[in-house]
Amino acid sequence: MALPRFDNPPIVETVFAMQIREIPSLSAARVGQLWGDSLIKRFPNTVEQERYEPPIEQPGAGTAMRLTFRPRPSVRSWFLGDNELVQLQSDWVAYNWKRSSRSAEYPHYDDRRRSFADIVQSVDSFVRAELDAELVPTQVEATYVNVINTSDIPGGGRLSRVLESVGPARGAFLPPAENAQLVSTHAISKDGAEVGRLHVDATASDESVRLALTARGAPLEPTIEGALAFLDIGHQWIVESFKDLTTETMWQYWQIVKG
Repeated sequence: MALPRFDNPPIVETVFAMQIREIPSLSAARVGQLWGDSLIKRFPNTVEQERYEPPIEQPGAGTAMRLTFRPRPSVRSWFLGDNELVQLQSDWVAYNWKRSSRSAEYPHYDDRRRSFADIVQSVDSFVRAELDAELVPTQVEATYVNVINTSDIPGGGRLSRVLESVGPARGAFLPPAENAQLVSTHAISKDGAEVGRLHVDATASDESVRLALTARGAPLEPTIEGALAFLDIGHQWIVESFKDLTTETMWQYWQIVKG
């Protein structure tokens, strides 16, 4: 079944990420070596950030933050290209794409998936050759961040004009909210079993509406291929949910061509 597609989507950033079983020997110095060996041509700039502790999805029990008490490498490295970013620490690999301008071409999923897979394979090859280790994925996530400027919304910048589920339920007395927020979570299932969770976070202000969707869950098997298989599921859920959540008026503005 073909997924909905938009020729002019409001996406400003996507993140594909993989949590991995920790590799203690993947220190900041080793990460720098990996950057110099494999990534520096495409990502010539580097910045150090605080370590990231990703939330953990627990099927049937919600989302939890991970608490860690043992000593661990404390640095997360960012490698930056023109409109791309790689994040790497001893238990986390991520690839961000950012839209540089409203007129910039949007690379569709297959291209960004290929870039993420290439980065993950580069990290795996390095840790196998240099550290006698391997990448063992434990969780995967995809995030799509959409920003719709007030000036782009027919009839004005109200969340109810962008999202189907926002607005007075009945009657005509209560006007649309001037500022609003919608936060929800939804179980992601495959073959009748829960495999992850979709998070929806929408906020509206006078200037814009921001709609972020994150699909997060366990790899279908503890391999890179199994992680990418969940990424495909997460992408499907994000795209289908984006269409379900948004109004037909906005579909036409974003130039829907499928679905």
